[in-house]
Amino acid sequence: MASLARMEIRVQRHAAYKKILYAKFGKEGISDSFYFGYFPVLFFLWGFAHAILDVLNKHFQDVLVITRAHSAWVQVMFYLGYFVMAIPAGLFINKYGYRKGVVFGLLLYG
Repeated sequence: MASLARMEIRVQRHAAYKKILYAKFGKEGISDSFYFGYFPVLFFLWGFAHAILDVLNKHFQDVLVITRAHSAWVQVMFYLGYFVMAIPAGLFINKYGYRKGVVFGLLLYG
């Protein structure tokens, strides 16, 4: 009985989301070409931020007049973010699903 109630709630939510999408983007919703352009751009930005870290690290040493050890903490904190966010991301994915987790992560980064 509880699963039937959950299913009804999901159907109602789906109808509500559909109504919002129709109001915002028209009957067709967002086209696939939007996603084929949007997500590669987000992945490019993610890769760019990852790749430029080493270059910025050297400039941080020069401009901020910090030692190599202090500069290494920039990279430690950058990679520690992956470790720290793994638990909340896992909880989000368990609750909402993998697809919504990926979309939420990309939107959060973008």
